[in-house]
Amino acid sequence: MENPERFADLLNTYVYEGKQIVRGEDVKELNRSFSRVVKGKKNVKTQVVTADVVKEVNGGMRPNGEMKATVVSLENQALVHYAMPIRVMNLEACGYHEQWRQKDNENRKAGRNKMTESEFLSGVTSKQRFTPMITLVLYFGKEPWNGPKCLWELLDLEGYSEQEKKLIADYPINVIDVRRYENSDLFRTDLKLIFGVLKRENSKKELAEFLQENQKEFEAIKTDAYNMISVMVGCDELLEAEEKNRTGGENNMCKAIYDMVEDGRQEGRLEGKAEGKAEGKAEDVDRICQTFDVTLEAACDVVGISVEQYNQAKERMTEIYV
Repeated sequence: MENPERFADLLNTYVYEGKQIVRGEDVKELNRSFSRVVKGKKNVKTQVVTADVVKEVNGGMRPNGEMKATVVSLENQALVHYAMPIRVMNLEACGYHEQWRQKDNENRKAGRNKMTESEFLSGVTSKQRFTPMITLVLYFGKEPWNGPKCLWELLDLEGYSEQEKKLIADYPINVIDVRRYENSDLFRTDLKLIFGVLKRENSKKELAEFLQENQKEFEAIKTDAYNMISVMVGCDELLEAEEKNRTGGENNMCKAIYDMVEDGRQEGRLEGKAEGKAEGKAEDVDRICQTFDVTLEAACDVVGISVEQYNQAKERMTEIYV
């Protein structure tokens, strides 16, 4: 998710429901580590928290004409983290603490005589504001997220009155359950392919139809997107085919699936072996139809032959066996 275009696409889909608010050029790289300094009487301790991805996003203008900036961080999770609200709280607290420390240093350099006693004590002036932070948790797990999505879900609040609960701060987090994300069709980058394949991994029919519907995009899929799909679905064959099918930083995932058929590999996905002849390809079409439960046209598209060529090959095979 380092790519600015993908990052903008994720925000436009998840936050703005498909509206094109953030552009790739609005996304800037930031240091992935936030530090918090705690000064004791005899020593200084520093806590460093690192996020998977951190970007500054400039989206829109404020009423006063200034650019509106937001710090957005991503946390990638392959497994459910049952203390995720605390992790997110700690990350964002360190981020805000770092902003506070920077403003404090700048203000002290500018001179105490320009600040009131309360401002000098606080390290910030009454008019200074901090850049908001947003953390998105990208969850790729095969099972639905069953962890807490807010701090309250982590707390033992049994027996507490509603009046008491009002005094206990909550902290909601943003979890994107990739394999069950409903708006993946709104993506305009290859995130549509990544989310789409992972969503359909357990339905061979839906996966084959999705490959057919987006064949042109899959034929030119970028290497990093190709590798992410291969790793997340646990498909060693696709990873092995990556070098073979790469062209100028792009990969033909449909071709890789066809190569799996040619190689005769089967791990609950595809099976069979093609001999490079029309008859062999016709056999591959039959296997794909049986395995994926798709139409003849869809299987022929994956293999790379027309329905007419398939029918001609089947006729020749019938004559041979008769």
